[in-house]
Amino acid sequence: MRRLMVFALALAFSLPVMLSARKAAAEDQDGYLTQNLWVEKGKGHTTYFASIDYDVIPAGSKVSISKISKKGFVLESGEQTIKFEYISKHFDMDIDEFLGRLLSDKNPSGKWAGFSALDKQGIKEGKIKVGMSKAAVLVAAGYPPASKTPDTKADTWTYQRNRFIWVTVKFAGGKVVAYGNEK
Repeated sequence: MRRLMVFALALAFSLPVMLSARKAAAEDQDGYLTQNLWVEKGKGHTTYFASIDYDVIPAGSKVSISKISKKGFVLESGEQTIKFEYISKHFDMDIDEFLGRLLSDKNPSGKWAGFSALDKQGIKEGKIKVGMSKAAVLVAAGYPPASKTPDTKADTWTYQRNRFIWVTVKFAGGKVVAYGNEK
């Protein structure tokens, strides 16, 4: 009986906090992309990884996000409206934390002033290139799925480019030394 009372009290105190956190995620958000985002050409849909035939919404773009749920959200950028499907098994975080990484209140492009010309080129093209820094890869390609790369401090990251293609990025000294499809 005592355990039940303790549980009921804990629930009574934590429920308002849990509900307010979920409510915050349901609110529309405006901001700037901190990393590139890929959208399948002509489909207005993305799941976070680049498909074979895609357009890049560049990091630093002003966007509006609405209809936020644990399964995804709607992102508007200029004239584009994109449905973002959030596949939780690819991330080691909830949608609120993901949006916190994806959006910034201020345009983050000023932080990239110290990046090399190669870093800036990779970011602009939405591609990973040998010689890029880890920080630039995060902007160009986003965070790799946590299921394959649980820690970005590691020297090997694995990205999913579509349902069948995984790409491995190897780093040495904080720079990309190899990049290619897994075999």
